[in-house]
Amino acid sequence: WGAGMAPMWRTSTDIIYYGQSATLGQVLTNFDQAQHPVSQHTGYVNDPDMLTVGMPGLTDAQARTEMSLWSVSGAPLLAGNNLATMSAATKAILANREVIAVDQDPRGLQGVKVAEDAAGLQVYSKVLSGSGKRAVVLLNRTSSAATMNVRWADLGLMPASATVRNVWAAADKGSFATGYGVSVPANDSVLLTVQGTDAAAAHGTTISAAATGLAVATFTYTATATQTS
Repeated sequence: WGAGMAPMWRTSTDIIYYGQSATLGQVLTNFDQAQHPVSQHTGYVNDPDMLTVGMPGLTDAQARTEMSLWSVSGAPLLAGNNLATMSAATKAILANREVIAVDQDPRGLQGVKVAEDAAGLQVYSKVLSGSGKRAVVLLNRTSSAATMNVRWADLGLMPASATVRNVWAAADKGSFATGYGVSVPANDSVLLTVQGTDAAAAHGTTISAAATGLAVATFTYTATATQTS
């Protein structure tokens, strides 16, 4: 109903209330409750609440995870901290140009979960403007470090060479044939951008989800003639 009511809406409570300190668990709850990708497009956005980056409670790593999840969601980046007294680390997180660019991508799409090979090891992907470009968050919700993999096929890309960049590390990781794997610490995440080749264009994208739990997007691609404008 959101897109028919206003340009921005929220389907959750506040992450924290006055006097409380944020936790990663609360951040993830709001992220989960804002998963409505079908409703979001340019000019219409899901709002999981303002950021708690730089507010009491989150470590810098947890703050980067919050910023990554909001950015892959195309969510409003509303700083909730005291800008006049924030630390250099907080400023670096909030002002990271590459992360902001993922959030503000002109297509205005919300990322979706495209894989969960084991419980709590989740891969979210956002289609970015241009050809064959994706933003990817590898989110480890478990209490142990794990090697997580993103497969190009899950991103709607051809199983061919694609380049990977670790956004927070500002590091190009190289080219990989069918996917990329990286160790993700417990209760942490890795934000990537991937430049590959789009799979055959489709007339549309179908998104399906179980009746309970987090939504999982299933993409169907059907070859069509190339169109130019």
